[in-house]
Amino acid sequence: FNPVVTIVDRLLGTTTTRETGLYIAAQVVGGCIGAMVANLMFELPAVELSTRQRSSPALWLSEVVATIGLLLVIQG
Repeated sequence: FNPVVTIVDRLLGTTTTRETGLYIAAQVVGGCIGAMVANLMFELPAVELSTRQRSSPALWLSEVVATIGLLLVIQG
């Protein structure tokens, strides 16, 4: 899922610090591999550096809202 979910699990004592580190590493690697596979599915280079800035207050707000929603679903 989201590394924030893993960090919350650690704060709640559900996982150990070692497990948390391994989960986050696996999530980051999985996300990178998933992005590469998605690019290949659309006949794009597997890895390509972006020339467009993709950051805005609205984007960050949407990430926060989605993460809170995910935490509520998983922890609720």
